[in-house]
Amino acid sequence: MDVRVLLLSPLNKRSGNLATIQRIRHELEAGGLDCVLSGPDHPPGGGDWNDYIRDAGISVAVGIHAFKCGIVLKDLSCPYILIVGGTDVNGAPENGCQEDVMTQAVRGAGGRSFTEVDIPYKTLYSGKRLINPSTLSTKPTSGDDEV
Repeated sequence: MDVRVLLLSPLNKRSGNLATIQRIRHELEAGGLDCVLSGPDHPPGGGDWNDYIRDAGISVAVGIHAFKCGIVLKDLSCPYILIVGGTDVNGAPENGCQEDVMTQAVRGAGGRSFTEVDIPYKTLYSGKRLINPSTLSTKPTSGDDEV
């Protein structure tokens, strides 16, 4: 079975998210995986995300940004890995809705990576294993053994 990976990230060229997702894409493709890169606003070609997942043969998704991509990831029909960065945890969510989305996205993820940040929001923990892709560096904090 071929593995096709949806890489989901805000694609703002002034953001580190784009550089990070491009590094991840390079590593995954070098390992023989087929990758599709998209922003979280809509799936390639438009339409519904889960229809796209099915029609494109996506096996797994990798997303960066617990709110901007989490709003999509939390409802996907495929497993996903969420990369939580500095913007997610070093800035407080603007409202309760954002925090709810971020928490749901983290709890639904099959794996999470926290990149070079301290993690002040214990509400984001869900008891699943922390996954650290080799393309990212992490700085574990004292609470990481709870994740």
